[in-house]
Amino acid sequence: MCVASESIGSGPASSLVGLSQPPDKFVLIVPFDKLSSVAENHFPSFLVRLILKDNWDNVASLSNYKGPVEIFGAESDTIIPVKHAKALAAAIPGSRLTIINGGHNDWAEKGRVKIRNP
Repeated sequence: MCVASESIGSGPASSLVGLSQPPDKFVLIVPFDKLSSVAENHFPSFLVRLILKDNWDNVASLSNYKGPVEIFGAESDTIIPVKHAKALAAAIPGSRLTIINGGHNDWAEKGRVKIRNP
């Protein structure tokens, strides 16, 4: 089974690695490394720590995952800047990073993201 997720959905999707039978593959589209690091791009750190209840940490979740992880970051993303996709890919050995043209919600246009199995 391949799990594909987008944006904030990459947090709950990555947590599926903890299942007794985790997915065979992850495809993460415009994901983040850690939710608080994205929030701190938009709000003061003290406010993020005060308000953020679920701090999805995709790096921690996927750090020991042995299956394939494909990561698609959007070059002009202002919601989740591409640096977060790059940081996630750098932290997950064997992951495959693809940078696509466009912004956060442009990934579905013109076949920019193609999910293949395996």
